[in-house]
Amino acid sequence: MPSDVTDLPIAHAAHEVLELERSVPLSGTFEVTLGDSFTNPDLRSHFARQERTGAIRLYRLRDVTLDASLMLLLRGRGGL
Repeated sequence: MPSDVTDLPIAHAAHEVLELERSVPLSGTFEVTLGDSFTNPDLRSHFARQERTGAIRLYRLRDVTLDASLMLLLRGRGGL
């Protein structure tokens, strides 16, 4: 990986990625009703019924600092 990379997915920055729970099909028959409060179709799609559960992963990182105000991970003296 080049050293001048500024945007790096966390999975590539981690020295270990543990999959705690895999994504699986979501079973069941149910509807999601949002009423009239969400009229934007793009926004509504984020709250629609999902076909699968989300995967849960643990990312292990070394020598990093989280700047919480910027939500930026820094490694050593440079950014990830």
